[in-house]
This record gives sequence, C-alpha cells and structure tokens, in this order.
Amino acid sequence: MSALDATFDQTRGTRPPAGIAIGESMSDYNTAWSALTEAIGAAKGQSSGSVTDVDHLTVDQQLKVAEVAALLSISQELSALNPQNTSSRDDDGNTVNGWGIVTRKAKPKVGKFSQA
Repeated sequence: MSALDATFDQTRGTRPPAGIAIGESMSDYNTAWSALTEAIGAAKGQSSGSVTDVDHLTVDQQLKVAEVAALLSISQELSALNPQNTSSRDDDGNTVNGWGIVTRKAKPKVGKFSQA
C-alpha cells in the first residue's frame, strides 16, 4: 500500500491523517489541503507535493486527488456564501451576521445626557 493510499484509508477510519493530531478538527480547510499535499509528496518520497504534480500516482490515486481537491474547493466556496460567515453593523451599532441576527450588542455610549 502506498503512502497516499494509507492516508486516504486513515481518513475513512477513526485515526486522523498524517500531520493531524487526535482531537484536532479535520474541517479546517488549510489543514485538509496540507494533508492532501503531504500525501502526494509522500507517494513520491518527498515531504510535500502539489495537486498539479500527480504523474507519479496511479490513475485511481489521481482520481482521488481530483475528488478531494474538488470537495475542498466546493467547501471553500460554500463557506464564503454562508451568511453566518459575514458580519456588519446595524443602525444601533450592534454586530449582526448575514441573517440579520445580532451576534454582539454594541457597548452603550458614555456621554453627556441632555435634559429637556
């Protein structure tokens, strides 16, 4: 079994892929890309590789790299579209997410009070 196959087998099981400590989240986009490029490099006997340098891999491995790269790309695009990942301020100075839900109340402004 090649290093690339072993890494992909680990992602299906309970053990995290190489470079990911137990307890860390695999949902991190950068960590996932790093694990993919490390697996590609390991299959070539190097510490890191590139998704564009897959000539040394079998056709099945190349297809798996394309599949994982596509999924990572899709996840990045979906994350950017998620209103939960955007924020702005409303008229009262509160921070609101893309759904318009207040995520952080504005601090009350300290100042002089006018008496009418």
